Amino acid sequence: MARVIILAFDGLEASLAVRYASLRQEWCMTYPVDTRLNSVQLWSMFHTGSRDPPLRLFVERRWRLLPYRLLKPLIRLRPEVFYRAPRVARSFLDDYPSVAVNVFCYNEDPGSFRLRLQHSLPRMLDKPLAERERYVRERLLLEWRLLRKFQQLLEREEWLVAMYYARFTDDAGHLLPPERLPKYYLEAAHMASSIRRRWRREAVILIVSDHGMKGGVHTAYGFSSSNTKYPAVTGIWEWRRVIEQLLKS
Repeated sequence: MARVIILAFDGLEASLAVRYASLRQEWCMTYPVDTRLNSVQLWSMFHTGSRDPPLRLFVERRWRLLPYRLLKPLIRLRPEVFYRAPRVARSFLDDYPSVAVNVFCYNEDPGSFRLRLQHSLPRMLDKPLAERERYVRERLLLEWRLLRKFQQLLEREEWLVAMYYARFTDDAGHLLPPERLPKYYLEAAHMASSIRRRWRREAVILIVSDHGMKGGVHTAYGFSSSNTKYPAVTGIWEWRRVIEQLLKS
C-alpha cells in the first residue's frame, strides 16, 4: 500500500496558494464548498465521508437554532464546553496505522484549543490590527512547534496515513487585511516544503483546505494539491474515498 501525508490548512485561499510551488505541487484543483456550513461540519465530512455526518444536527442546534444572547452568559461561564470541536464518531484515521497532530474534529492539540478560547474570532475582530497580528503570529509559532512534533512522529512511528492541521491561515484571513496575508502563505509554503523535502519520494502528499477566504469571508471553494495525480472531487465529503484509493494504489 502507498502512504499518504495530509497537510490540512484551514481556510487556504486558492488564488494565494497557487503562487507557491510547494503549495500548488505538481497537481492542484479547487472544489465547491457550501458556505452555509461551518468548519466543524466541513472537517467532519472530510473525516467521515458523509454529506450529513451525525454531529451536524448537534452543531446546528448548538450554534444556529439557539439564540446567542441567551447562551452568552453560559458561554462566558464554560467556554471550553461551547468552543471545543466535537470529535467525529469514526475517521479514516481510525482504520489505518496513523499519525495525527492537532487534527480538527479528531485530536486538536490542547495548546491550540487554549488559543481559540483566549482569542476567539468574534472578540479579536474588535481589537486593533497590531493585537490581531500578534495573535496570528502566536498561533503560527505554536503550529510550527506542532509541525516539528509531526515530523518526529513520522520518523518514529509506523503509519500508512498521517495528518497535520494548521489554523493560522484561516485566522489570518479573518483578522488581517489582504496585503498582510502573503507572508503567512509563505509560512504555509515553508511548512509544506519541509514535508516535501523528506517525504515526496516515499509518500503521497495531499494538501487540502475546507474553504477559501477573501476579504475575511469564506469563499465557496476549497483548494487541494498533490505530488501524485488524484481524482477530482465535487465536495469535501469525497476526500475520504480519494484518500483510501490513494492508500490502495
